[in-house]
Amino acid sequence: MLFALAGPGAACPPVPDCRGNAPPPQAKHGWTHLRSRLVAKLGDANHRGRDLLLVEGEPQWVIGKFAYGLIDKDLKDERVLVHALVGCRGRWTLLGEGRTTKAGGKHPAVDGYADTGGVLYFKIPEAKRLPVGLHRVRMTVTGDGTGADAWVHVVRKGAQVVVSDIDGTLTTSAHAETKALLRGRWPGARPEAAATLRAAAGKGYALYYLSSRPDWLVPRSQAW
Repeated sequence: MLFALAGPGAACPPVPDCRGNAPPPQAKHGWTHLRSRLVAKLGDANHRGRDLLLVEGEPQWVIGKFAYGLIDKDLKDERVLVHALVGCRGRWTLLGEGRTTKAGGKHPAVDGYADTGGVLYFKIPEAKRLPVGLHRVRMTVTGDGTGADAWVHVVRKGAQVVVSDIDGTLTTSAHAETKALLRGRWPGARPEAAATLRAAAGKGYALYYLSSRPDWLVPRSQAW
């Protein structure tokens, strides 16, 4: 997650409101496979996007995991539309369309994200590459209109950033989140953790969190 966009010692400009614009409306086009309709009836959508930090000139990907219900059942071989809110401002731009993977392990890992089935690997076309800046991406399942967001930050080569682990670095212990999750609570934070990160952001560094938590904990981690 991003706190600031500036060089060390520079004044921090306002962070773009990446959540301010509603996702693009999408008509439902029906399912490719009958089994997908049954999967979608297993429960709420558990879709999640992978946030990416990219250097200008690198290949640009959009990655998402699509699943339903408490058992996190994969949505396989279904169409997904990919839109971007470039610079977190203006109108949504259609980047293209992809499909979720059929079975785990068939697609090579991208950005270290292994194919577990139901994964969207969408490579942004050269003609629609995202410029330097922060961008919100929306992935929408055409079968039922559910979707997931991801944030892509493109920086210039040599940009200085601050990266912090979460568990055991910001939380009170490496297992604080596990215990808190089982008890329906929030994990505690180490004293001065928030103040330290605010100080780094105040100096103009872009700030990111890095975690080995399972991706289904992304919404909870962001809320914390």
